[in-house]
Amino acid sequence: MKIYFDACCFCRPFDDLTVDRVFLEAEAVLIIVKHCQSNGWTIAASDALNAELRRIRDARKLAKVKAFYQNANDWLTTVATTTQLANNYQRDGVKVADSFHLALAESNDYDFLLTTDDDFARTAAKISLRTRVCNPLIYLMEI
Repeated sequence: MKIYFDACCFCRPFDDLTVDRVFLEAEAVLIIVKHCQSNGWTIAASDALNAELRRIRDARKLAKVKAFYQNANDWLTTVATTTQLANNYQRDGVKVADSFHLALAESNDYDFLLTTDDDFARTAAKISLRTRVCNPLIYLMEI
């Protein structure tokens, strides 16, 4: 199993856990990471994720996210074909950063792209994809 967490998933365990949805999504992300580690599943890291994570301004949160990000065990790099695919997804309504995550996951045959961004998941659902884009809670309930 190959799983690509977008930046919001890597950040979720360090968001405001007093909000019920955030707490549940954070727990789901942590459980999925444990499943990946115990089952030898792949978690992606990428240049697109690095670029997005660099925008975190809170130094303490950034340090925690970077430490958590070390759970990734596959490095994905954007190349010309990835950029072209991302541009196609942007024409389909996917936001720029999300389009690169999706293009990287699709072009590297990832099974799932997990996100806590409802708009991203809804937009991706309208596109014919091999990679399933869904919320980590949905992933846990269905898998």
